[in-house]
Amino acid sequence: MSRSNPIVADVIARDLARYGARRCFALLGTANFKISHALMQAGVDLISARHECNAASMADAYAKASGELTLVSVHSGPGLTNALTGIGEAAKSRTPLVVLAGDVPTGAVKNNFYIEQADMVRAVGAVPERLHTPGTAREDALRAVSRALRERQTVVLSLPLDVQHEPLASNLPPLELPPSGGRLHPDPHAVTALADALLKAQRPLILGGRGAVVSDAEATLVIRPSTCNSVGGYTASVRSAATSKSWMRSCRRCPSRRGRSQTPSLTRPSRPGPHRRVRREYKPRFPHGRSDQKQA
Repeated sequence: MSRSNPIVADVIARDLARYGARRCFALLGTANFKISHALMQAGVDLISARHECNAASMADAYAKASGELTLVSVHSGPGLTNALTGIGEAAKSRTPLVVLAGDVPTGAVKNNFYIEQADMVRAVGAVPERLHTPGTAREDALRAVSRALRERQTVVLSLPLDVQHEPLASNLPPLELPPSGGRLHPDPHAVTALADALLKAQRPLILGGRGAVVSDAEATLVIRPSTCNSVGGYTASVRSAATSKSWMRSCRRCPSRRGRSQTPSLTRPSRPGPHRRVRREYKPRFPHGRSDQKQA
């Protein structure tokens, strides 16, 4: 049941839900309990983890697979430090993720949970943001979501306890997200140079990474033998997006594969080879006892 007198945590949770957040991966503590409970009241699914790093890693994978605004909720201090490995991985992958990190009350530098969260987050490549005051809380949250969605950044939004608990009576709709910048276009000279290199190459290798998924370029990267005698591939992070098998079928019809098996084996051969051990029956080294042992 929602509160009759909403606090900052309630309003921020409703705004995040209206911005498109549907899942939050969390491990509860005293500093993030209010925001996590408010997210559930706003209709966001709260998925509990046993460790903060697990929560960040699950959110990273979900955001990559769904393309949605995905949330993480962790406790202050050690709760955030436990999540740093997952946050750093998401930041290096440019995953649009918003980490809601509880924080000590403003100015409580002697609190046992006090850590310079902004410096720590910045050190692993993420973007630090903060709810500064109740009056700026909605603008602060909007800035964090905008940087995550529009700039494809992993953002850690620190939520001081005193700001979370302040009353904020507001029935206004959430602030509007800035419009997307649209798709970027490459330099025409770079495209010409790439086309010349492909024409001169005998067996070009085209490796599609995360940019291919973000740009919906999978269909374009499926090279047909009649178009180009090439080999295509995907990095490990986007193999799940390339499940149509059309590239595999085109490679089997490639002229360079004529005379070979049409179904390449991806498993080891059944017969023993130099790379495969053969299980042998165990034989004791001294079946009748060692010769240097005295007989009883």
